[in-house]
Amino acid sequence: MSEALFIIIGLAGLWAHWLKRYWRRQTQNTFWCYLFRCEVRATKAAFLAFAVSMFGYLATEPSLTMQSAYAAFGIGYMIDSTVNNG
Repeated sequence: MSEALFIIIGLAGLWAHWLKRYWRRQTQNTFWCYLFRCEVRATKAAFLAFAVSMFGYLATEPSLTMQSAYAAFGIGYMIDSTVNNG
């Protein structure tokens, strides 16, 4: 169960990065278009990096604490920031 929460929190980090870009008018795309229609190649790379990072993190820190939740959010945000920097 905690693995699913880690993934949801990490996806919230991805969403937060899109929201920052949307507010700064760096993208006009909806979240759905941003991930699945307009930036497909970058999204695949982001999800692959996210999956590998979360797998590695969960292998070392399998319990959900506030610190690990912050780390999951940060992983999602940073990976999307790196790969989908446009």
